[in-house]
Amino acid sequence: MKISRTIPCLALLFCLAAGAEAQQKWTLQECIDYAIENNLEIRQYELTLEESEIDYRDYRNARLPNLSANINQNFSFGRAPSAETNVYEDSQTSSTGVSASSSIPIYQGGAIRNRIKMGQLNLKAATEGLASAKENLELQVTTYFLEVLYRKELLKVYQEELALSQKQLERAEILVETGMSPQTELLESRAQVSSNVVRVTNALGDVETAILNLTQALNLETMYGFDIAEPDTEGVVIENYRVATPDEIYMVALGVKPHIRQQEYLLESSIASLRATRGSLFPTVSFGVSYSNGYSYTFSNDWNESFSKQIRTRGNEAISIGVSIPIYNRGITRSNIRRAQLNVQSREINLQNTKLNIYKEIQQACLSAQIAVDQHRATEMAAESSTEAYRLTEESFNLGRATALELDDSRSRLVSSLSEQVRAKYDYIFRMKILDFYRGKPINL
Repeated sequence: MKISRTIPCLALLFCLAAGAEAQQKWTLQECIDYAIENNLEIRQYELTLEESEIDYRDYRNARLPNLSANINQNFSFGRAPSAETNVYEDSQTSSTGVSASSSIPIYQGGAIRNRIKMGQLNLKAATEGLASAKENLELQVTTYFLEVLYRKELLKVYQEELALSQKQLERAEILVETGMSPQTELLESRAQVSSNVVRVTNALGDVETAILNLTQALNLETMYGFDIAEPDTEGVVIENYRVATPDEIYMVALGVKPHIRQQEYLLESSIASLRATRGSLFPTVSFGVSYSNGYSYTFSNDWNESFSKQIRTRGNEAISIGVSIPIYNRGITRSNIRRAQLNVQSREINLQNTKLNIYKEIQQACLSAQIAVDQHRATEMAAESSTEAYRLTEESFNLGRATALELDDSRSRLVSSLSEQVRAKYDYIFRMKILDFYRGKPINL
């Protein structure tokens, strides 16, 4: 393989890698905002929140009086008692009646008050549920975003390796042509370049796959024309970073994590529901007012009173106080109370389980973060040593003291160290963002 055959391949690869320069660049925050705006699961949580608002408004309105009105129009035919003689006779009568009534609950065993409290707590729980869903989506998008950054940086490492092997190939061709090196070194250099071209090609595919995963998380129609803005990640890595203990992070998480507050609100809501159900054991008192009036006309009589007189004289007003005393309803109330008690117990278990799970997650996150910190330090040292070793081997190769095989071996160790350093760096960044997630801090780069 001559240099003239290798360069077009390399140019194509570098053009593919650099093609994203003309594409739209999305920051992490823009990705998160777009995902939240277009995620269907988030929309579902928003609908649940709206439904909770409606329920809460209905519970509050239960305190208000109701109002209803009725209008009746009747026509009667046949024999009926006469209004004058009280003797049955054939008649045709038209009658119109109007009425209105209103009632207001006075006492219902505290059921209304507790239902209002239950509705308020359910609304708060739905709000926290929406916040929790947004947090989870934010973390998911950040994971995909970091994966793209990792794959891009790994691609740069392989591209640098390809450039080094290409440089070695050029030198080997010169040495072989002048008779200073055997033909085998040229063949080995060409094989190494071909191997590096395959690695760069695979790395490009990994970048495209990572971008596809991110765009799918954003619910974009296509990945084409999409790319991310690469932030400066060097400042994210903190030297001598001390990972907080699980207990320290857990105490913060108890006060800031929305899914914990959601379970707390749901538990309080179930207690309010139990109290409202117990209100069914007590008598209920209501106050009502009503008004009715009407007009009638008999077609066969001439003595029909005028409309205005009937309206003036037939009006009827009434007020009432009603008391309903529950005595026996086949044990339904007692069963409902028991169901409400079981729901309280279930909510208590859910809350305990949520706290237990988050503590386990924090324990795992702290351990993973400490491992990531240690690995990052170790890979930095290894990368520095490999870089220096490759520099010395390259100098020896240029002076003819090292073979191409030795240079290839040193370069392979360098690339492996740099790849591990990149992996450890992004694993470090991800683990730190997980800890920020449990602390309730916004995720940013």
